[in-house]
Amino acid sequence: MKGFSAFVKKEFLHILRDVRALWIILAMPVILVLLFGFALSNDIKKANIAVLDSSGDVLAARITERINASEYFRVFKILASPAEADAVLKSGAAKAVVTFPSDFMRDIPSGAKINIACDACDPNEASSISAYIRALAFDQLRAEFGAARLESDANAEPGIRFLYNPQLKSSFYFVPGVMGLILFLVCALLTSVGILRERESGSMEILLTSPVRPLAIIAAKALPYVLISVVVITEIFLIVKFVVDVPIVGSVPLLYGVSLIFIALSLSLGILISTIANNSQTAMFLVLALLILPTIILSGMVFPIENMPLPLRIISNVVPATWYNIAVKDVMLKGLGFSDVLKPVGVLCAMTAAFTLISLARFKTKL
Repeated sequence: MKGFSAFVKKEFLHILRDVRALWIILAMPVILVLLFGFALSNDIKKANIAVLDSSGDVLAARITERINASEYFRVFKILASPAEADAVLKSGAAKAVVTFPSDFMRDIPSGAKINIACDACDPNEASSISAYIRALAFDQLRAEFGAARLESDANAEPGIRFLYNPQLKSSFYFVPGVMGLILFLVCALLTSVGILRERESGSMEILLTSPVRPLAIIAAKALPYVLISVVVITEIFLIVKFVVDVPIVGSVPLLYGVSLIFIALSLSLGILISTIANNSQTAMFLVLALLILPTIILSGMVFPIENMPLPLRIISNVVPATWYNIAVKDVMLKGLGFSDVLKPVGVLCAMTAAFTLISLARFKTKL
């Protein structure tokens, strides 16, 4: 036990002495969470909208004012002709053009429609813009006419509720995936590179000749990264709660528990990669190719898994971050309990056990 604690102390000192690496470890969660929480956003904010009002009536003016007053749009121009509408869309000056037909206010109870033309080069953005404009316009119509006067077949809209993310913020979607990405970088990458650097410098051979068993050496090298990862997770939770403004609805201890399982899984993958790679550069490449890229592309972090082709959906099931992403979203955003996330947690535990056994079997006790 004394020898094991000495090895753990040595690993801590090794990490603390590398000030630049330590700053990267602590700063990386802040940068990534803020980047995905604010910069990489699909949210609509102050998009330029042009209006072509062929009616000139009061109702069209009020709907235009309501659209302009929202946080999503800015009515930057009132157009005079359909040709001008086509020009502002082609030039990219406007994301959408809202057209009111002639005699709009008089004909609305019998089915007059607002026409919304969107720049659909970005289909997701166009879909969001059109949905927001329709919702704002219909709210104004209800205020003017009342729901009873609007004919259901022509004008009634279905009632829509957005649960768990009422403002449709993209940060709610990105942040859980970023947590898995950060843990892979901290645990898998640093563990594999650290072990291989020990081998390249020749110090691993000295460690293996010590009275401490190889399993204890591996545990001693992994333990500091477990503690650092807990600090990183705490840092992420604080940023998510107080800076990015993503709520943590569910149990915080359960989130820590799921994260610890994923940390153990990441460490086992890091050790496994260290047994495959010949040097630290190869280990970095393997972590990037086998862990980081699949986490970004196939885990549901950026792209919905349901929209992928069948072969990619099958592959996504063996990406560990997929199950971590599911569990974190269910607990953090939906407030579900342990019994509700048994499946993803069970898959993570099975993967952890499998990769740990494989990595220990492949770890060479003699050089």
